[in-house]
Order: sequence, then C-alpha cells, then structure tokens
Amino acid sequence: MEQTKDRQIAAKWAFNLLKGNFCILDTETTGIDAKAQVCQIAVINSLGELLFESLVQPTHPIPESATAIHGITNAMVKDAPSFDQALVPLLRATGNRDVVIYNAEFDLRAIRQSFYPHKIWLAFPTSDRRQT
Repeated sequence: MEQTKDRQIAAKWAFNLLKGNFCILDTETTGIDAKAQVCQIAVINSLGELLFESLVQPTHPIPESATAIHGITNAMVKDAPSFDQALVPLLRATGNRDVVIYNAEFDLRAIRQSFYPHKIWLAFPTSDRRQT
C-alpha cells in the first residue's frame, strides 16, 4: 500500500514538473556546520525568470572562509533583511509550486537553522520531495 502511495506522489510530482509548475531555490550560507545560516536566497521559475532574490543578514558574522567561496561579505548583508523579514516574500515567490533544490538536504538544513534564532517553527512538506 505504501509503495502505491509513493508512486502516486512521484507521478504527481513529475506531472507538475512537466507542466512547468515548479520553481528552483538556491541559497548561499555562512558555512557548512550546524550553526550555518542563509546569507542569500533566490528563486527562479521554470523559465529561468527571477521570482525572488535577497541578501539575508544572518545572526552571526559570515566567516572569511565562506566569503572566499561565494563572495558575500558582512558589509554586504549589514543592511539586508533578517531571515524572518525575507520569509514572507520568499513564500510568496514559491507559491503553490513544487520547489526543486539542488543539494536539498544542505539548503533545507541551512533554512531551518536560519529559522531558529527568530523562533520560527515552520515545517516543510517532505513526503513528496525528491532529492536533487
């Protein structure tokens, strides 16, 4: 029974992708550890059009090692919105679309870690998520 449900979920997910009912989310972060937070987030639609992009001010400084990878400095995020301020526009951008994330496990962990300092408790539906 569970296998049938999984197939139905996978079929719906694939159908929505073929319809173009998806968006792609990407983040840059302050690092890779358990305290890493988002410092930039962007969403494009299936046509590659930008739906949302923002630098995000993390609650701790961006280490030089992270800046060396993505080029985002503490000065660049100084006046950027905090994660809780960026969340509503982000959710509007993703809307009711399926969200495709390359290296989803890492990005979703960084997003969750960005929630915690702002006392945001938001669950992501993961039953129909396909690791990309």
